[in-house]
This record gives sequence, C-alpha cells and structure tokens, in this order.
Amino acid sequence: MKRIAATLAFLAGFAISCTRETPTVFEQRDIALKAVFSGASVPMAWSSGDQIRLYSQNGKHLSGQNTLTTDDGVVFKESAYLEIAPEYWFVSPSSAASGATPDRIYARIPSVQPAVAGGVSSSSAVSVGVSGTIGGSVTLSPAAAFIKFTPEGSVVPDVTQVTIDAPAGYLSGDIIITNPGKPAVEADLYRNVQAPSGKVILQGTFESGSTYYVAIVPGTLDKGLTLSMVDDIGNGNIVIIDRPVTAAAGEVIDLGIINMGDHFEGNLNVTQIMKASKGVKPITLIFAPEGFVEGSGLNSREEFEQASRYGAERIFNTEPYKSMKEYFNVYIAWKASSTSDVGGTFNVKEGLDYDNYWGLASTDRPAVYNWAKSIVPDWRDGVTNVDDGGIFLIINGRDYYGSVCWWEDSGRFIALTNYSPDYVWSSGYTRPGEELHNFGGEGYYVRTESGDDVWHQMTDEEYQALGYRKLWSGGSWVFTDDWTCTLIHEGCGHGFGRLQDEYWTGYTNVYSGAGIQGDYEMNPPRALNLAYSTTNYPWKKFEKIAKEEYAPRDVRYNRIGLWQGGMVRYERGIWRSEIIDCMKDTRPYWSAWNRAVIYQRIMRTSGEDPDFNVVENENDIRTFLDHDIAVGGAYDPVRGE
Repeated sequence: MKRIAATLAFLAGFAISCTRETPTVFEQRDIALKAVFSGASVPMAWSSGDQIRLYSQNGKHLSGQNTLTTDDGVVFKESAYLEIAPEYWFVSPSSAASGATPDRIYARIPSVQPAVAGGVSSSSAVSVGVSGTIGGSVTLSPAAAFIKFTPEGSVVPDVTQVTIDAPAGYLSGDIIITNPGKPAVEADLYRNVQAPSGKVILQGTFESGSTYYVAIVPGTLDKGLTLSMVDDIGNGNIVIIDRPVTAAAGEVIDLGIINMGDHFEGNLNVTQIMKASKGVKPITLIFAPEGFVEGSGLNSREEFEQASRYGAERIFNTEPYKSMKEYFNVYIAWKASSTSDVGGTFNVKEGLDYDNYWGLASTDRPAVYNWAKSIVPDWRDGVTNVDDGGIFLIINGRDYYGSVCWWEDSGRFIALTNYSPDYVWSSGYTRPGEELHNFGGEGYYVRTESGDDVWHQMTDEEYQALGYRKLWSGGSWVFTDDWTCTLIHEGCGHGFGRLQDEYWTGYTNVYSGAGIQGDYEMNPPRALNLAYSTTNYPWKKFEKIAKEEYAPRDVRYNRIGLWQGGMVRYERGIWRSEIIDCMKDTRPYWSAWNRAVIYQRIMRTSGEDPDFNVVENENDIRTFLDHDIAVGGAYDPVRGE
C-alpha cells in the first residue's frame, strides 16, 4: 500500500560512527535509514520494497555503492561494506541512479510513471542528498521539477493514461547533476543528449477532483505542452497549454483544474498522416506496431511512430505510389506490447497477439483486422472496406530476421516487416541499419527457340549496369539500403499490388502447369506479374505498345521482355517482365509492367475506374503509359537512371 508523507528529508542513524582519517579502510556496518521527506511541496508516496542508492566518495574517485531497501515503506535497511569516506551520496529512487563520478551524479527521469492521487510516486521523483557523515540526518532535495494538474469530469474514471508532450524542450530522460555537494535544488542540471525526450506518460487509475503530479526534467518549455488523456482503447481528449512554462528542480508547474467533460472527443491511438483528395473513395493503409512499448526512446511508441512516418515517406517516394498518393488515407495505429524483446522467433503473443512471426495463422489474423477496424475511422465507420487496403505490421526485431506478407483472396493483407535500424551486416563496410541486397543467384536461364534452357552467368558488367557494387575485394555484388526496402516489397508489392514474384532465386526448381491462371481470375487479380507461357503472357499487349510507341521517347521501356525465374524458388518454367525490380532484390523500383498492375489496382479500388484493364484494354494501357512517362516512372535509384 502507498503511504503519502508530507515532508522530503532523510534521518539517518548508524550504530558505528565514521572517521575521515583512513579513507581507504572498508568496514562492515548495519544501516537503518529512516526516510522522512521534506523540501519540495510535493507529497511523496513510499511503499514496501522501494530502494535508494548510497555512494561512498573519497574525494578522488567513487569508491563503492550499495542499494538500501525498505520493507515497511519507512525504514531502509542494509548490511553494507563501505569505505570510510569524507562524503556519502544518496540517490532516490535507486532505479534512477545510473552512475557517478567525483563531481557529478547521473540519473534518469522516467518516461513512464505510475499515477498517485494527491502525490508523486517514489519511483518518479528523482532526489539526491550529500552528507559528510553517516550519522545524524541527510536531506534529500528533488532533482526533478513537477507538473501538477487536477482532472475533473465524468469521464475521468475511464482514463488510464495521461501523456504530456512538449513541442520544444525535454520532459524525461538522462540528466547530469553537477556539484552534488550542493543541495540538488540549487544544482545545475543538464540533459544527456543521448537520451532526451519531449514526452512523459502517467499510467494508472484517475479520480475526478484528485490532484496528480508528473516528474519532469527541469527547464523551460518555450512552446508550452499538450496533455492527452485516454482510456484503455485510446478514446480521449487533448488539452493544449500554448504558453511557455518554466520550472527549476523542486518547483511545480501548476496547470490547475483540467475539465475533461462528460465524453471523449475521439481515439488518440490513431493518427492520420495522409489524406486522400482523389478517387470516389480513399484507399486505406495502416501502420501497426509489434514489440514496442509505451514511453520514449528506444523500443517505444515514439520510435514506432517515427519509423512509420519514415516508412510512409519511402513508400510514397516510389512510383507509382509517389504520383498516386492523393488516392490514399494513411494512418498510424497504436497498441502497446508488454515487452520489447521479440527476438528472432517472434513468439511474443503480445500487442496484436499473434502466435509467432512466420505463423500468423488464419485463426489469428482476424483479431488483427478486428482491432484495426475498431479504431481506424475509415474501417470503423464503413468509409472504406478492409478488403481494399491493408496493414503494415512493424516488428521491433532490431536485428534482421526477414519479413513476410499474409494476403487474403479478398484483397486485404498484413505485411510483417522487421524494423532493423541497428543491425550491421558487415562491420567496417556498412553502417547500422544498412542492409545488403543482391541479385539472388549468379545468373539465370535463357530459353532457346528449340525449347532448351541455357544457363547465363552474370558478368561484372551486367552487375554494374544494374547498380550493384562490391563493398570489398572479392566480395559479392550488392547494393545497400535499409529496412524500408523490405517494407515496400512486402506491403506495396505483395500486399496491395498482389505481385507474386519473389527475390528468393538460385534454385533449380522448374515450374510446371498453369496454376497461376486461377490467380489471374481472382478479384482483385493476383500474380499478373508472372507468366507460365512465353506465347501468352499478361503483359504481351503492354510490351508491344510500350516498346513501339513509348520507348522512342524513353529507352528504359526497352527493359520489358521475358526473363526466366520467379515466384519462390523457381529458376525455370516461369517468367517475369524485367531482369530486376523490387520483387527480386527489394530495390525501390518496380518494372514498368508491375507499375501498371499497381496503377490498375489503385484505379479500381479507389472507384476512379472500376473496369481499368492494362492486360486487354489498349486505351487503358496508353493511359497508364502517358502518366508513367510524364512522372518519370522508369527511374531506378539503384541504377541511377
């Protein structure tokens, strides 16, 4: 049970007195520290099991540290082996202490804090104290500043989280307390530039009319702050404080009464980052998280939202999505996982609650769609149909483990993409987050007029013409990019584009039969980018028109043809339209035919032209090619042309 104490001071009594004559002598001593707080006009809540950190300091170096634990919320006890030193430093709570040197203490203001009615949790209010003796009393002064507010309204009991954002300034993260010999309330505090954040979260239960405190990094917030109060599914209200606010260590920014009213204005776990302005109806795409937790910094909601915005930027900088972005509504939807450790197996069962990475079974996928339909306005309100869009599920794996797309016959999809900003593929040759992409195999089969398949070995000149390079002498031909290439491949190629080609090649399997004929006839059609015949293939009319009418204006349309190898693990018996594109090595470039297929789905799904057909209709083929040549769709950033 939490106890609210009215003061912020420590009274320390020890059985053995200390001396400064022999600073190198260590002695065993039993400590019984009675904690009574005073000094900051902010009530402190203590509970059994709380801890504080004790450092012994001989003036030249930090000579030892111990953690003191309470079993009753008042008295901290520990048997400590300490150097007899001229100074002893105390940091509360122990979890906030991240180290010390002879002239400073490193501590951290937590980004997620528990809500305590009428006070602040002992785990949040970072405080420090310095004493020249272990006997007598030790005063702890707050190193944190505080925000105080009192929510009122009938919806307050439904609130489970209050998020405070500062458009300019820092609220949580690492701080450096200089000159710990002074009371911390007078000390200069500096943020550690490695881990600052403009966000802090208060979680728990809330009562209308009760006062709550949030510990923050001292300083000035030049552009004010925003309070977002939400229930357990994200419904909530936003309050904006649009004036500068300032608080030094120990001081309180009092926001007064916050009137929440009797209803929530909307769902704050959904952010729309793109809005459609063309088409009869928008096409809805959603970014969703797995393995991200509340808070700021690494593995947090903040990082997930940054990753999602970057992913959307890369998607809509790649043709044909770039020139067709006015047809899309794009949302970032949030649901926290209880752990950020998804590892290489992805057996998380958290957040969106799927069984494992490769096994997002048919029984699990409806739960993901139902969650998205419950909070994303387009799907919740019936503005668009879930079958006309899909979900980009960003997996917080940190390292690279691969990705997969689960598509349904109806058209909807979930594209699982590993977020790997830290992984280093080749130390000394790539930077963190750079992934290596290659041709997949060392050549391809060419079918002769007699029907024989003859192996063609790729030459160095051919690799170079495709934009590949060698990172080191004797290495493979590659290009480097980041995790968003896989995002584009999975979600925009397989998922929305319904493209069935794959970059896994280098096998000797032979595709036989006409199985993908059934895929062509689906609604929406699938696998139009593959052919099982060299005489009757989906892009036959398209190729003729593109080469005869458009290649004279842009020679890159001469890339279109029949290249053997495709789908998954088939080197022979199946054909693709160009030697290389996103579906083979994940480069942010689609072949002319694949661009046309994606364009077709955009036109049909948006209602702009439900019968648009680049397989059979020559006028539609020319409509696309006129558009494509005007926007420079044939540009490949890896080739540089």
